[in-house]
Amino acid sequence: TKEIEVSAPSAQARMSLTALITGANVGLGYESCKQLAQEDTISRVILACRNESKAKDAVKSLSQETGKPEGFFEIVICDVSDLASCKIAATSIKGKVDRLILNAGGMPANGKEIDSNGVTNTFAQNVLGHAVLLEAMIKGDKLNSGARVMFSGSEGAMGLKMGPINIKKPVFLTQDADGVASHMTGKPLEGGKPFAQDEDMYASAKGIGALYMASMARKHTKYHFATVSPGMTAGTDVANKAPFPLNYVFKVLFFFFSLMGTAHNVSTGAKRYVDQVMGKWDYPTGAFIASKLGASGEVAEISKMEAHTMFADAKLQDAAYEAIHRYINTVLVG
Repeated sequence: TKEIEVSAPSAQARMSLTALITGANVGLGYESCKQLAQEDTISRVILACRNESKAKDAVKSLSQETGKPEGFFEIVICDVSDLASCKIAATSIKGKVDRLILNAGGMPANGKEIDSNGVTNTFAQNVLGHAVLLEAMIKGDKLNSGARVMFSGSEGAMGLKMGPINIKKPVFLTQDADGVASHMTGKPLEGGKPFAQDEDMYASAKGIGALYMASMARKHTKYHFATVSPGMTAGTDVANKAPFPLNYVFKVLFFFFSLMGTAHNVSTGAKRYVDQVMGKWDYPTGAFIASKLGASGEVAEISKMEAHTMFADAKLQDAAYEAIHRYINTVLVG
């Protein structure tokens, strides 16, 4: 297939880039802000957070750790579980953005519950809110030409078995928007049965997000899109937000996986994000990038691996796009 060409930013833009990160006050989001602030071409970092007080605390801490003035960091209030908040956040951004990291999400304790939009809280917080933010930014001309957009993925979307962890790769009963939507509403199995475990629901959301991003890459060639998994990362907020007893299980597993070298720290996970959005990796637009083996170590373009060709399926990518738009069109148009 012919590789889609993405126009490069102007010389002036390359010297003065603005980055925006969702979920920026903790974990991978906070570490991404810190690393981006050390990049010579980054002149502004915007923290998109739902809690203003925590965001302000993060700005103070980032300023102290990086040596940058507090004015280098800006705050936009954005709750990815609230579609209206995401749209307002997009319109409130001053100027334009060159690097966008869609990081917020995780496995909320109430993840199986259906939100006001008709999808699971897990899907809303990981994908739907980000789709509104991204598309509202595009519609409102808040992204510079050549902007690099990254969605936080997961090796779970490929299926992952590590010790007691056994996450199932998402399977769509029909390769269309209805099949995708059944995952979004938490009833993907034969007979409309729910996910067997929270981890499968999370993996499905991340997989659909990766498909959606690939579809966006073909529809919006002015920008570069990618899905990047931070890998098995100890020290993030995932364990704290996960439902009981998974929150305790994850904390123990992350500790032992780190000792075994099959997990890494937050700095390493965030570096994957930063390497991608800063163009240090040479992957094509629309790529899904994750650990080649397990959930740490060397990365690869997953859609080119024989076992994961579903992520290269344009029909399935567009099905994900269509399914997502069933739930966000009213917000975007309104």
